[in-house]
Amino acid sequence: MLRRIAKYQLLLKRINTIQKIKCLAKESGEFVKLFVDTPEEVLKLTKYLEEQQLEFYCVADRMARPVKVIIRGLGKETKTEDIKAELKELKFEVEKVNQLGQFKTKEALPLFQVHLAKTPNVNEIYKLTSLMYHIVTVVKYENKSVRQCFKCQTWQHSDDKCHLKPKCVICAGAHESKNCPNKTATSEEQKLPVKCANCGGQHTASYKGCPKYPKMDNKVKVGGTYAGRVRNPIRGTETASQKIIMNQNSRTEATEHRQVNNQSWAGLFGSVPIPPKEGGWKNIIELIAELGKVLVKIVWQQAKKSLKHTLKCPFS
Repeated sequence: MLRRIAKYQLLLKRINTIQKIKCLAKESGEFVKLFVDTPEEVLKLTKYLEEQQLEFYCVADRMARPVKVIIRGLGKETKTEDIKAELKELKFEVEKVNQLGQFKTKEALPLFQVHLAKTPNVNEIYKLTSLMYHIVTVVKYENKSVRQCFKCQTWQHSDDKCHLKPKCVICAGAHESKNCPNKTATSEEQKLPVKCANCGGQHTASYKGCPKYPKMDNKVKVGGTYAGRVRNPIRGTETASQKIIMNQNSRTEATEHRQVNNQSWAGLFGSVPIPPKEGGWKNIIELIAELGKVLVKIVWQQAKKSLKHTLKCPFS
C-alpha cells in the first residue's frame, strides 16, 4: 500500500519499464494498492520504494500468514518457552507463543496463543488432547478486533512491515509512542494534550470509539451454524429433494390453514357466502347484503330459542 503522491502514475511506469517489475495498481482512498506476482518481485519493489524514501506498508500474503490457535487447560504460571519446546518435540513448527491477559487489569490468563507455520501437519494441532501432562483443548484463534499498527496508528497491517512516518498513539506527535514526552513529564502542566493521530479528537489513537475506527461485521448470520442451516436453509444451497419437500410442506400448511379458517367461520355463521372474485363497489355492497341476511338469520334463531324456553318455564 503506497501513500498517494502527486506523480504516482509516473512512478508506476518507472517500476514496470525501468525496474522491470510487473506491477499493477488499484485506487484505495489516500493509498494506492500495488500488486506483483512473485515473492522475489515483492522484495525488489520494497527495496526500490525504500530507496525512493516513499511511505508505504506491506500486507502479508494470506498463504504466508501463520496459523493461530488457542491452547486451554494449562496453568497460567506455565512458561511460554516450555510450551514452544514441547510443541517442537511433537514436530510442529512454532513461530511464537503468547500468553493472553485481561484487557483492563493485564492479569495473566490460562490461555496461550500459538503461531504455527503452515506445514503439512499443521491441522494435527487441533487433535491434541494432552500437553505437558495436562488435558488441553486447542481451538482456532478468532481476532475480534481490527489490527492496528503501533508505528503509524493506522489499521490492517503491523509495525514490522510499516514504512510510514511514525505517529504517537497518545499525542499524535511525529515520534514513536515509546518516546512520547508525556511519559517523562514530571507534572500535568508539562504533558501534551491527548490527541488522536487519525481523527484529531481528544482521545488516544487506539480508542475503539474513534469515528475513523474500521467497523467490523460481527452480526450472526441466519443459518450460520449446522443447526441453523437445518432449520433455515440458505436460499440456493438446498438440494433438489430438499426443495421438493419444502414446496410440498408449504402447500400442505397453506391448505390446512384455509381449512381451519373455513371451519372457524362456519361454526360462527353457518353457511358463509363466498366473496366475489372481481372487485368493485357493486360486489362489496352485494357481499354486505348477504352478510346482513346471515346475521338476521342467526338473531332470529336465537330469538326463537329464547321464546321456546320462556314458554316451557312460565312465571309462578
